[in-house]
Amino acid sequence: MRLNAEDPARDFFPSPGKVEQLIWPQGAGVRVDSHLYPGYAVPPYYDSLLAKLIVHGRDRGEALARARIAVEHTTLTGMASTLSLHRELLAEPWLEQADFHTGTLETWLAERRAGGVA
Repeated sequence: MRLNAEDPARDFFPSPGKVEQLIWPQGAGVRVDSHLYPGYAVPPYYDSLLAKLIVHGRDRGEALARARIAVEHTTLTGMASTLSLHRELLAEPWLEQADFHTGTLETWLAERRAGGVA
């Protein structure tokens, strides 16, 4: 998962800020690649990538379970990010059932906006 300094509720508008709290998940099958540290000033320029949260498992089910645990054990405050979006996506039944296509995310986001969720 790519954690970006973008605000999903504002059409992924860039969200610079200062990292206040930062806790990365740990455990079997979990890896985080990031340059962040508490106090880091996220600039409004360049790429908004904050971190890559990488999980793996013996099969799809185990990998999804680890992904859910990993995002729940991640704390990142100080700016809006896509962390909350990943939490919501991982709760979707269609993700568990592998019932998605290249337009699924766009449709899902549009439905959320129409329903006032985003």
